[in-house]
Amino acid sequence: DFSYTFWLYLIPEGAFGAAAQPAPSARQAAGPGQLCTVLRKGVDSRAQDFGRRYAAAPAILIDLASRRLQIELATDAGLAETFQSNARLKPGKWFHIALVRMDAEKLVRLYVNGVLDSSKRTAGSTHVNNEPLYVGGDPLTKDSCDAPFYLDELKAYGRHVTPDEIQAEASPALAGVEPHFVRLACV
Repeated sequence: DFSYTFWLYLIPEGAFGAAAQPAPSARQAAGPGQLCTVLRKGVDSRAQDFGRRYAAAPAILIDLASRRLQIELATDAGLAETFQSNARLKPGKWFHIALVRMDAEKLVRLYVNGVLDSSKRTAGSTHVNNEPLYVGGDPLTKDSCDAPFYLDELKAYGRHVTPDEIQAEASPALAGVEPHFVRLACV
């Protein structure tokens, strides 16, 4: 079991002199499916294909075109299992993100602002790796992805964090409304 919680702020286009950069940013050149790393546990340096590959235990990525989060998790069932958030992250606003893995139940849950956004049952158990935790980018995307954002209060847990803990941490995101009053329908 593991959990990650953090606050994420996407910097709007043109803010802080972004428009004055000599080379176009990845956001301006982003096509559909352009994924940039927010957080990734592992780049497997032992792999023989192109020298390296993603280990993804887990990976939290952002699709620059849709502004949705994509979660990747390497399991013992084979390739990385993926799913996407329902939420679209708006630039210029802080979002609380929590990813919770319950390995015995083979379940991954993604919370946005304390609200259960999406969940997925995986075919296998988490493929554990001893590789580093990359925050804000990784060696394989450093030249192809320039997604300007702030990440604050990153916490990594060796257990699954309860919904009550997540809601308490995320409560400022909803301006006083408790997250358990909000539900996504038809997910």
